[in-house]
Amino acid sequence: MFEISFPLNIKFSIEGESHIVNISEKIREIEIEKQILKKIINQYNETITTELCGEKYKHDKKERRYERAGTSSRTITTLSGEIWF
Repeated sequence: MFEISFPLNIKFSIEGESHIVNISEKIREIEIEKQILKKIINQYNETITTELCGEKYKHDKKERRYERAGTSSRTITTLSGEIWF
């Protein structure tokens, strides 16, 4: 089990009247679900990588079986749509 915690700072402006419909359309437009899911996946990835490879920039090959390698851009498809990393 792991715990995820991150601040959620959302900023957007609405033109016209601030009805619930306009607010919900704006939330859908800025794809909040994708942003939250991406933060969760990135934090989960960092947690797993740290467990397997140790702290970032620390070189203790004697202690760890795996070592960090480079990264590459990836896309995953979720219920929230495609997410680029």
